[in-house]
Amino acid sequence: MVRLYRNNTRWHRNPVLALLGYLRDLFVQILPFKLPRKFIKFLYGIDPDFVFLVHPRQSEDIYRALPFLTILRRFVRKTGTLRIFKHCLPCVIGAINTPSGVNGLVVSSFFLPEVLMGKNKETLREARRCVDLSSKVLRGGAFVGLGAWWPIVTRRGIAIQKFAEKKNVIVTNGHTGTLISLVLTMRKIAALAGADVSALKVAIIGAGRMGENLGRAIAGEVSEIGVIDINPVRVKRVAESLKSANKGLKVTGIHRTEKTDLKKILDSFDLAVCVTSNASRILRKEDLPDNFIIIDDSRPEAISREDLSEDKIALEGGLIRIRGLSSTYNYGFGTRENVFGCLAETYALSADGGKGLFKTLGEVDHDNYLRMLSFFVENGLDAGDLMSGEKVVEDAEVSAIFSARLNKTACKDEEFV
Repeated sequence: MVRLYRNNTRWHRNPVLALLGYLRDLFVQILPFKLPRKFIKFLYGIDPDFVFLVHPRQSEDIYRALPFLTILRRFVRKTGTLRIFKHCLPCVIGAINTPSGVNGLVVSSFFLPEVLMGKNKETLREARRCVDLSSKVLRGGAFVGLGAWWPIVTRRGIAIQKFAEKKNVIVTNGHTGTLISLVLTMRKIAALAGADVSALKVAIIGAGRMGENLGRAIAGEVSEIGVIDINPVRVKRVAESLKSANKGLKVTGIHRTEKTDLKKILDSFDLAVCVTSNASRILRKEDLPDNFIIIDDSRPEAISREDLSEDKIALEGGLIRIRGLSSTYNYGFGTRENVFGCLAETYALSADGGKGLFKTLGEVDHDNYLRMLSFFVENGLDAGDLMSGEKVVEDAEVSAIFSARLNKTACKDEEFV
């Protein structure tokens, strides 16, 4: 669930250093053996404990990461450059350092989303190339986290599991960390307004696996959950599953059609979380009521950050703060201590060292979610800044809007009674 460089013109790499780095990565990949750890540290500046896989959202992202490639624009048409990019080997585009000494590298493919979602064989071949490079720079048994579209196109990591095992690395899809980041963000928003989480009414937009996982995670924390999707079968399945597992919880399944007044429906909830890849078909900016906050973890983003009025906020899907973290790579919201939950999971697994936490491969295991949530809390991995794109939304603004929303839904409940 990583959105890369949202129109971020400030982040770029030095052309010469980027070229030398790419040649370094080609050298490492071509070698039929792994280099000694000391040599890896010499080449990359750190002895990495994990790797996080990403990919560009658009061709402009490639030119920011590897600016020496801009020469292609002078001689090759865009369609031609895209064909060239498909044949380029993946590379390291950033490093992550933390005070705990658990450090990592960011590896990126050249494949754009439209290519990743295209021919399955090419996508899996590219995923294996990324894992191969990762294994060349990591110790045996280290973790490789999947960011952006990689979990989706690899069947939540299952499609490359055997290849990763062959290369002696462990793939994790990051969905447990993403889930934790969303829950902690919800708690933070409630705390800013002095609200009791147990009284909240939360709308989950998207009845896929992440929507169901989120519902299970917050079922014991909130008073009411609304499940919204364009697929009536999914809505019914998730709603019934949550009801049967949580007898005292009010659950409403909402099948979104062209005739559905989603704005009126959302107006009865305190908060919404969007966790779907079909967001454009489910949600529009016009559907958001006044004084409303939505946590947007959809792919691609459901709501444009720039088009909303002042009393409506679309926050980045749950961010986690790893205190003291420094990164030479920008995920779309600056290079401060904030990271997406999927990266935080990869970090946590590496820091835990196999003592109690397990990778996320395929579905999210609820018991592992609870253990990892405890690990986050105990080790100071808390909710990150509340951000909308690269803009930090001030706590006072969030508190004011959310308080107004709570007052409105409370009045509606009194009218109903």
